[in-house]
Amino acid sequence: MRINPDNKKIRYSGRIDWRNPKEPIWVYPCTSAEFKFTGKYLKIFLKNKNEYWQNYLGCILDGVQLCYYLDNKKENEIEIRVPENENGEHHVLFFKRQDSCHEMHILGFEIEDGAKLLELPDANSICSQYCYNSFTNHCFAFFCFHSQQVLNPCQSITVFMLIHHI
Repeated sequence: MRINPDNKKIRYSGRIDWRNPKEPIWVYPCTSAEFKFTGKYLKIFLKNKNEYWQNYLGCILDGVQLCYYLDNKKENEIEIRVPENENGEHHVLFFKRQDSCHEMHILGFEIEDGAKLLELPDANSICSQYCYNSFTNHCFAFFCFHSQQVLNPCQSITVFMLIHHI
């Protein structure tokens, strides 16, 4: 079942160019889209407009972080392996891993036929702050507390920087 990027059950975060709701453009790092779904099959469709470096899509599926290389010469169709679990429900958060060295044009998502796109719980954010320094290419001080679990990719980057003293 194909899912358009402007589906109301998808929660977006970050700076997004919405001039074309069927093809939102992500430029800044940590821009993200999340949703819940049932089934064993998940795909994302996107175009990557590369300026330099190799570019990657981040994905957190059921709490496990994954990374996918983006091809610059064609439309990307990335299939994410969905592990089985007890209730058949899954939570996914896709995010942009890098700075303005590239733009990601989100073309849609796909779950298996007969599967369902589920409502997300309220975010219940206590505090949300995002600071990005484009000169040093670092992400600083992002705090977001969710009712279910903490899933924002900037937290991973910030923790990584603190641990590795970047």
